[in-house]
Amino acid sequence: MKKLHKLCAVMIVLVLLSTVVCMGYNAATIFKQNGFLYAYTASSKADLYGRETDDADLVIPKEFNEHYITNIVDSAFLGDVNIQSLSFSKATLLERIGYYAFGNCTNLSGTVYIGGRINEIGTSAFQGCSSLESVIYRNNLVTVIADQCFYNCTSLSYVELPSSLNKIEKYAFANTALTEITIPDSVTSIDPTAFDGCKDLVIYCTSDSYAHEFAEANKITHVLTDIKNSFYLGDVDNNRAVEVLDVTYIQRSLSSLTIPESCDITHGDADDDGEVSSADTTFIIRYLSHLDTNYPINTWIEKYEKHEF
Repeated sequence: MKKLHKLCAVMIVLVLLSTVVCMGYNAATIFKQNGFLYAYTASSKADLYGRETDDADLVIPKEFNEHYITNIVDSAFLGDVNIQSLSFSKATLLERIGYYAFGNCTNLSGTVYIGGRINEIGTSAFQGCSSLESVIYRNNLVTVIADQCFYNCTSLSYVELPSSLNKIEKYAFANTALTEITIPDSVTSIDPTAFDGCKDLVIYCTSDSYAHEFAEANKITHVLTDIKNSFYLGDVDNNRAVEVLDVTYIQRSLSSLTIPESCDITHGDADDDGEVSSADTTFIIRYLSHLDTNYPINTWIEKYEKHEF
């Protein structure tokens, strides 16, 4: 019995020692340089784990001790409220931005440029960056906008997508301030929730593209960029939206009052019956009140290219 107790005691000590050794090994793999935390992953490669500084301007470095940064690990800068600007300009060999890598960096503002060799941006990578204003993809390597990638970026109003893009996943741009976005023809999948909460969104796309089908199926205002001289039925002031102001211009025109020179009253034919009348103002008001969505308003009309008014 005593031998058994001794054996158990020895085993416990060995386990504890191995744990300490492992902890020491793991700690030893994390290095610090210029305020950054990193680890070697392979010959001449390294992962970026975060930072120890609180500088407002975050510039992702190219390498540490001749090991090139190719990956920003999951949650590396999660919740870092000190970050106000972000640049990947030096990280020319960076390939991946991990899950939640910059999640909830609520003071990150301005524009983030995605370029170099970046080809993967993980789920929720920029989720909750509520001050971020625009994102521009400068390369053609990214094929997927991952789930919730820019979810709840409530100030995000402008995005330029890459021509390599194939898929926009769940809630990718939900709860943002996007008012317009151009979706390339390469996209073949868009989750129905991708733009949830983007109430004033206008999708720019080509006719018969997947984005065109998506916009129509989800009743999202869209502009067909390959059709010239097209317009929205009801959009009198030609600002790519049908609004209460268009009703005002129609009413003024019907009363022989002046309207801005930039307006085209023929576009006020919201019910597409061939004439502009008070019935069109009723249609628009019902549409804006979400009482009626079954008439031609909010649809780009190719046939008007051939009409003469």
